[in-house]
Amino acid sequence: MEWNALFHRTTGWTGADGAASIVLSQGRVLWLFGDTWIGPVRDNRHAEGSVIVNNTIAVHQDERLREAPEQVEFFWDESGIRPASWATPGQPGEWFWPAGGGLVVRDGGEPRSLVFMTRLSRRDESDSVWNFTCRGSTLLTIDNPDDDPSKWRIVQSTLTSIPAEPPLERTWGTAVLPNPEDSASLLVFGIDGTEPLNKRALLARAPAASVDRFETWRFRAADGWSDTPSEAVPVVENVASEVSIHLLDAQSPESRYIMIYSEPPLGSGIMARTALRPEGPWCDPVRLYECPEPGQDPRNLVYSAKAHPHLSREGELLVSYCVNSTDFWHMAANADLYLPRFIRVPLASLPAPIGE
Repeated sequence: MEWNALFHRTTGWTGADGAASIVLSQGRVLWLFGDTWIGPVRDNRHAEGSVIVNNTIAVHQDERLREAPEQVEFFWDESGIRPASWATPGQPGEWFWPAGGGLVVRDGGEPRSLVFMTRLSRRDESDSVWNFTCRGSTLLTIDNPDDDPSKWRIVQSTLTSIPAEPPLERTWGTAVLPNPEDSASLLVFGIDGTEPLNKRALLARAPAASVDRFETWRFRAADGWSDTPSEAVPVVENVASEVSIHLLDAQSPESRYIMIYSEPPLGSGIMARTALRPEGPWCDPVRLYECPEPGQDPRNLVYSAKAHPHLSREGELLVSYCVNSTDFWHMAANADLYLPRFIRVPLASLPAPIGE
């Protein structure tokens, strides 16, 4: 597929995971990536001189994105001797991975782009690929998103901080959508990862004008909406660390919310749920696709499945997922491994929401 070919590169940006996409304007899309290889690829290996940074972005600028993606430009911090992450938190010892959610708010004034990030740090001194832990959520506000990314003015707002031994491990911003019932507020989804084998999706409402102030949010609780973050209850259980949530056919009587995520924990399926309302009830998961990579090598992992309806052809849903390895050197020696993969899913294969 043309989308797979677009991200298969041999210089500069040469591999990453995450792969969330956000509409900036008509024909212009922002991509958010997590850990990223930057440097040369030779003989299909990440060669000497390559480095890994914690996050990068890319911007598409093409009116024909749905049919023939061509124009894409990647960005990271090039101000130092070595490449560095596009965005870095102010807290020492922490780094950003994109939470996945973001959108542009155009509420009468100049547009603002909201990008949610998860802060992480190392657990210990080991070299394990699992040596990280969540430290909280941060919102990046870009107050001039129509400009070239090299000129963006970005303000960081710390939303939450998780202590070293948290009673609850909750992060926010895996998805953010306009609230169809209140144009002045946003729907923000989060992930409760307190139980690693049963991650849960949470829901909040945030005023668009003060989304950077966590104290102004309200949270879906057992008996309605609460001002207290700890009272947020799951709207759906047994999901992944990363999910994408979109409202499909917003102006149609057949509108529904669609949630796409990778089968937990680290399974090979791409799962879908639907709902008529953001708080649910969400239908049982349906397997849309079986990723072949784990069957090709037991070291291969697939994760981070996301939908991209704004890049999808009529009657289809463009879905990405990421591939990695439990063996770092196996991944480093296979430059075609650590890349986003894309599939097209017929909309007719999506499950019906409860109550339809």
